[in-house]
Parts: sequence; structure tokens; C-alpha cells
Amino acid sequence: MSLIAHKEQRQEPRYDCHFTAQVTHQGEPVPASLVNLSQSGLRLACPQSLYESLAPDIQFPDRRAKLRLDVEFQLAEGEAPVRVHCSVAYYRRQAQNCYLLGCHVVRYLDNSDGRIRDTVTRLARGG
Repeated sequence: MSLIAHKEQRQEPRYDCHFTAQVTHQGEPVPASLVNLSQSGLRLACPQSLYESLAPDIQFPDRRAKLRLDVEFQLAEGEAPVRVHCSVAYYRRQAQNCYLLGCHVVRYLDNSDGRIRDTVTRLARGG
């Protein structure tokens, strides 16, 4: 796992990671990978099929509206998954069958904010 803090104009640094995730938007969960994480946001690598199901909502003419997703991911084997409600800040194609979605956490579900904070602290320390 790479532990590089991205230096960008963000409130908080994001740390590279790799966690299995499930993304839900109006239907069944779709597998994805969480590839970086901060206390306030995350980046997902998702299959083209998820992007295609989101495309009508992502490519809307009113840029003030934000696409919302529910994201669930495992921080450690055997632990309950973390669940967050996110808005999509950006999307871009990474490869022919893979898209990146940059997301801002709108709401932590099931008191997951403390677990994310602990994980980000661990990642920042190199663990």
C-alpha cells in the first residue's frame, strides 16, 4: 500500500490506500476500489458499468446539483464496514474499463467518522 499524501488545495491531505468498496446509486451495489482517503473525502476506482449507470446523472446541465452516492468499504477484515453518503466532485477515465470518482463525504453513517479518522491517522504515520 502506498502512503503518499497528495499536496493539493484540499482541506485535508488524502492518503493512497486500497480498500474494497461497494457503491450504490439508485439500485444494486456495484464493486469498486477505494484508492485514496481523507477525513472529508475519497477517490474511487470503478468499472465502466458503474460509470455508465451514473452517466445520465453525472452529465447534467446544472453543475450546482451534485450526484450523491452511498459508499461502503472495509477498513479491516472482520470489522463492520464503514458507510458514508458522498457527493461526486469529479470523474475521469483512468483506463478503458476504469473511471475515477472524486467524492466529498456529505454524511457519515453508523458513526463511521471516528473509524475513518483513526485509519487516516494510521495512514499518515505510515501504517
